[in-house]
Amino acid sequence: MSDPIKTPDDLVKEFKKSGEFDRLRRELLTQFQNGEEIEAFWARVDDIARARLEAEDKLYLKAADTLHRELCRNSIERAAADVPLLADPAFAAGIRRHAENLVRRSSGLSGPVTLPLSATPVSDADEEIFLLYTRLAALKPADDSDAGHFHGLGSENSNEDTLIVRLELKKPSRSSRKSGSDVLGPGGRISRKTRGNKRKGTIKEEVHENVHESEPVTLEYELFQDKTALRTRSGDTGSVLWKASIEFLGLVLQQQYFPEPHHSLFDYAKLSQAHVLELGSGTGLLALALSPLVRKYTATDIPALIPLLRKNLHPSRNAITNSANATTTTITTTTTTTLNRTSITALDWTFPTSRQIDVQADVIDVLLVVDCIYHPTLVRPLLATMTALAVPRHTVALVVAELRAEDVLREFLEEWIASGWSVWSVAEGLLGARWGMWVAWREN
Repeated sequence: MSDPIKTPDDLVKEFKKSGEFDRLRRELLTQFQNGEEIEAFWARVDDIARARLEAEDKLYLKAADTLHRELCRNSIERAAADVPLLADPAFAAGIRRHAENLVRRSSGLSGPVTLPLSATPVSDADEEIFLLYTRLAALKPADDSDAGHFHGLGSENSNEDTLIVRLELKKPSRSSRKSGSDVLGPGGRISRKTRGNKRKGTIKEEVHENVHESEPVTLEYELFQDKTALRTRSGDTGSVLWKASIEFLGLVLQQQYFPEPHHSLFDYAKLSQAHVLELGSGTGLLALALSPLVRKYTATDIPALIPLLRKNLHPSRNAITNSANATTTTITTTTTTTLNRTSITALDWTFPTSRQIDVQADVIDVLLVVDCIYHPTLVRPLLATMTALAVPRHTVALVVAELRAEDVLREFLEEWIASGWSVWSVAEGLLGARWGMWVAWREN
C-alpha cells in the first residue's frame, strides 16, 4: 500500500504513477486528431499569436527561435483552455473519481467509509481546535436551529420518559421523479403523503423501489429514556438522547435517500456487508435506525444501560399500522431481521476490552463513536478501547463530538494522533458549526 496522500503535489505524483495521466493523454490526442476540433484549434492558435504580435512590437526584436518557442507555448496553452473536450463535465468527473480513489486507497479506505472531497488531514490538535471553535464562535442564531452556541450540554429533552424523534429529509435540488407511495424507513416510521392510492406490497419491495424518491421524507422514531437515572446515577448520561446522535443520523439517512457521491461518508453497498460497532450507544437510536443498513450492528454501553437498550430494540415494539388519514400510511420496521443483525453488549471502557468482547470473532469494519467526548477522565479509557477494537488499516473509526469543553477535545485529539491513528476532519460542509467529525484508522 502506498504512503498516504497529504498534499496536492502528492496526488499529482500518484496520478502519474497510476498510469491514468498517460492513458488520458493518449486518449485525448487520438480523439483530437480524429475529430473536427483540430482545425478550429490551430485557427485559434494562429489568432492568438497574430494578436500578440500586433500588440507587442518588441517581440520582433527577439531571435527567431526564441520568438517561435514563446509564441507557440503561450498560444497553444491559451487555445487549449478553449477546447470543448477539456471542458466536458464527464471528462472532469472521470479525473475526479480517479483522484478520489487514489486518495482512498493510499489512506487505507477501501471499506464502507469514504472521505468526502472536503476532508482534511489532522496532524496538529491545536490547529484543529482553533478552526473548530473559531467557526463555533461565529455562529449566529439564524445559522442553526438553536439560538446560538450556548445551549447547555446538548440533550434533546431530558424531562420526558418517551420521545418521538422526527427527521425531515429534504428532496434534492434537481429532481424529475414523480411522487411515489409510502416507503419503509430504516429502523423507524416514515410518513409520506401521496397523490394516488396507497400501494400494497412487501416491505422489501417498497424499500428498494422508493429509497431514492425525490419527494421529501419524514422519519419518526419512538424511544424510551430513563430521566430518573440521569439525575440519580453518577455519570449515567446515556440514559437520555443527545442531539449529536440526531444530527449524525439525519446526515447518514439524508445521504442514503438522496445521494451526493462526492460528499458521502459511506459507500452504502459496502456498508450493507459491514460490521458496525458503536461505543456509548445510550438509548439506542443509531442502532435502531442504522442496523437495517448493515450486516451486523453491535450496540455497546455500560452494564447499567443495557436494560434500556434492550427495551428500545425489542422486536415487540414493531408493527405495520395504517393511519386513519387516507392519504398517509405510517410504516414501522419489522425487526425480526433487524434483531438478528443487532447485538447488545456491555462494555465498560475502564476495564480491559479483551475481557468483555471477543474482537477476533467478527472483525469490526466501522467503529462508531458519537458524542462520547465530554469528561477528561474518560479520554484515555475511550482511546484505549478504540485502539483495542480497531484492526490496523482495516477498521475505520467515525467520531462525532459536540463542541463543549475545548480542553477535553484538545486532549482527545492530541492523544488520538499520538497513538498512531491517521485522522481526517470531515465535518465541514456536512454538519453544523456546533459539531466536530473525524474519520480515522490505525496505521499499525
